[in-house]
Amino acid sequence: MRKIIFVLLLALLLFSCQRDVKKNGLFSIKPIHNGYELRIYSSGQTQIFELKRTNSDGIHIPVRGVVVFSSTHVGFICRLGQQERIIALPDTSYICCQGLKKRFPELTQIGDEISPDFEEIIELRPDVVFISGYSPSQMERFSRLTQAGIAVVPILEYRETDPLLRARWIEVFGAFFDKYDQAKKIFNKIEKNYNLLSRNLANYLAKNSIDSPLVLVNIPYRGTWYVPGGQSYMARFLKDAGADYPWSSSTSSQSLPLSFEQVYQRAAKADFLINPNLAMGLEQVISTDRRLAGFKAVREGRVYNFIRRKRGKCFDFWESGVVNPDKILSDLINIFYPHNTFASDTMFYYQKLN
Repeated sequence: MRKIIFVLLLALLLFSCQRDVKKNGLFSIKPIHNGYELRIYSSGQTQIFELKRTNSDGIHIPVRGVVVFSSTHVGFICRLGQQERIIALPDTSYICCQGLKKRFPELTQIGDEISPDFEEIIELRPDVVFISGYSPSQMERFSRLTQAGIAVVPILEYRETDPLLRARWIEVFGAFFDKYDQAKKIFNKIEKNYNLLSRNLANYLAKNSIDSPLVLVNIPYRGTWYVPGGQSYMARFLKDAGADYPWSSSTSSQSLPLSFEQVYQRAAKADFLINPNLAMGLEQVISTDRRLAGFKAVREGRVYNFIRRKRGKCFDFWESGVVNPDKILSDLINIFYPHNTFASDTMFYYQKLN
């Protein structure tokens, strides 16, 4: 627990962390004659796509039919109201978007990204196939589609470690559907809401004598406890939500594989536990490893998971959360500072486990 002086320092840090994310990130979009130039950056490489409203060289926009390989792609596309453009995806059972679920009978399931059904995809003739990666081996695997005249576009939002940078990828999808201006307006509103929450929290912490809560993330999986690295997407959320995170000093943006004993030593007295895998209740958390009952957060019933919008196999946190970071931040602030008066009155993704 941080003492009041550290809370004040945290408040000043939060207040000073308003950033213009549009100057950063793994893509850039430049308006060109009758369209856009999209650049996607990865591992020192740049892939360039020209999106044109004419039938000249490049990808004709708006695209009419697309194939997606990730639920986050669905989240972006549905937020733009373009779900009717999706003609195929890996598995409909994990989809949350109501507008897309209505179209399940007409959608084609084309396997996963590791072993896609290329013949089926080529027969569908989509304008674009969105994939989640950009490695030489992956691009080589999908070269069958490019040779067939189908554009393959890597979507790298999952590599962004800032929640706002991830949300900004809606602009990429907006460009393909020729809804770029709409996408920018959506992102600007998200950014405004997120930064307003951050500023209000900074003011709240500066005015009140409140210790920052110590927060633990995840529970063991098959004997290993994977906690977010200090430079990861989730660690950024915790920082922006005014939490004290035991591994915040880690320079990794990846998950850290730890033993139960390593986590217990640093976080047994954590005030909150969030994201306990797919657990729906406290007993399910404890049944993973009975030693979890010894953690303060579990013992005192302060465990929260992103299950409020779960329907069947669908966890909407993983689908629409990418484009709703302001709602996630609001939930976390409500969890850690329940007496605040500026976050949403109701939880959107998270729910307390009983």
